Amino acid sequence: MIRAAETAARAKLRGPWLLLLIASLSGCSANHDEIARVGGASITVADFEAAALANGRPFAALGDSAKWLFAEEMIKRQLVIEAAKRDGAFRDSTFLDFVGSSRDRIGRDALLQSLSGGPIAVSEAEILETYRRLDQESHVSVVLASSRSAAEQALKAIRGGADFGRMADRYNSSGLVPPGGDAGWLLPGALLPSMDEAMLSAPIGEIVGPIDANGQGWFLLRVEGRRPARREPLETVRGAIVERLRQRKQRATFFRGLDRIRADHVVTLQAGAGATMGIELLGPLNARGGRVSSVEELGLPDSIRAVVLATYRGGAYTLGDALADLIRGGSAPNLAMQPQVERWIEAQTLERAVQNEARQRHLVEEPALERALRAQTDNGLAEAWFARHVTTPLSIDEAAVRAEFEASAPQYARLRAARIAVALFADSASAGQVLLHGGHAGSLAAAVAMGAPGTPMRTADLAYPNENPQWAQFEARFASMQPGEMVGPFHTEGGWVVIELLDRQMSVPTWEALDPSLRQHLQTLAVQRQRELRYRAVTDSLRRIIPVTVHRDRIQKLTWPLESRMPPGIGSGG
Repeated sequence: MIRAAETAARAKLRGPWLLLLIASLSGCSANHDEIARVGGASITVADFEAAALANGRPFAALGDSAKWLFAEEMIKRQLVIEAAKRDGAFRDSTFLDFVGSSRDRIGRDALLQSLSGGPIAVSEAEILETYRRLDQESHVSVVLASSRSAAEQALKAIRGGADFGRMADRYNSSGLVPPGGDAGWLLPGALLPSMDEAMLSAPIGEIVGPIDANGQGWFLLRVEGRRPARREPLETVRGAIVERLRQRKQRATFFRGLDRIRADHVVTLQAGAGATMGIELLGPLNARGGRVSSVEELGLPDSIRAVVLATYRGGAYTLGDALADLIRGGSAPNLAMQPQVERWIEAQTLERAVQNEARQRHLVEEPALERALRAQTDNGLAEAWFARHVTTPLSIDEAAVRAEFEASAPQYARLRAARIAVALFADSASAGQVLLHGGHAGSLAAAVAMGAPGTPMRTADLAYPNENPQWAQFEARFASMQPGEMVGPFHTEGGWVVIELLDRQMSVPTWEALDPSLRQHLQTLAVQRQRELRYRAVTDSLRRIIPVTVHRDRIQKLTWPLESRMPPGIGSGG
């Protein structure tokens, strides 16, 4: 049983992700409670527990023996990292770029998280006032424009006789607004705070705005009507009200912090930046079907790539930067929509200002973030080394694929025939009563005699594949059952049916009869197996070069499993 469980666990853990997930904190903790040392790196009890909590679930079926397998995988991963360091991978320009981008990303994320502030308090007065407002809902229409000037243009057009809904559709470049701008009937709290106040106070039919939407654009709002709303009791909705108020405050705090960074770093969009980006990039990108893998591939002259679209303190955001960001992926603007492009340019420039702010605050030098950076760089080393030495193309011939099939042939067995007994009941209660006897009666006939004497029964011999839909649907179920098992009740036109499997015949398809999709699946398994063998051979050879010390007595004392300490959803293991 242990052997089978270990095989299943290893099968699930095949592949390069193991290097990246297992022990993502190894070698990062202080040198105490060491369970193993690989070269100059220490793997501690804290490392083991952090990795097990994050990735240990696939090992759960192995019981206490899993901690030895898990520790061994951590050691193998560290061997790969040490080998990559000895190969000088940390001096590779691509890796250095990866380290720089990881540092910026970790610092940026920490800074953005700090902008939301600490615990947010919500007063009882705020809760009561919010609850009071829930006695009314409003029918709202909106126009969302990318800039204040665009919103003012839309407002001027509407006041000049243009249809509100048509303007909403014309300026809806982000796609966030429903057709015609009709947001429907809304309760207070459904919109941003500034819009919420307008929804509550604006006269019906009057246009309010432009209203700043905290970086999302500028709104025009019109209340089409109001009506009473049914409120749940306060205690029923109190929790939802508190959470909504807390999120609003947190969001407001975040955007105030972001506005401070924008002002401190003097983020400034150049006049005509959106038009410039559209003119220079739209044609060349369209000519290549939008598929470009590098900045150089587009062939833009250096003078064009150097055109400044926006500036911030200490730097400039150029057309070349914009093209590189587009190639990297993520949200991209419609280059034909100038307001949307300008909003995107400003967001990308603000991103660089945030990274600068994080560097100035030396956030990544804090111990927790420094450990996170070291973990990411170790992952980068491991991934690069693994790709070079393990996942390089393998030559898998038909013999290897056939061997994979022969090793696991029974699991591809198909149902060829089934002999069944069928009992037909007038009602589900009688069928259920018979099933209660099925566990100890020994057969469906005996169970019927105990629970519903006189119920009509018959036997049937079925061949598979079966063309009759009534029996075709049972193919997988019969294949998984053992003779003597019963299933049901199932409703049919004549009543309720309970079925007993009396016998079945399974057959394994021959190698020659395998369909192409199954052969492709077997080839994938063969590649995985060969990579696993190569990985094992490589790490075995590394042990002869890199010193490894294992403190078996300390591993023996480790607690396992750690399931009881895993938060819900943690440790799915991929």
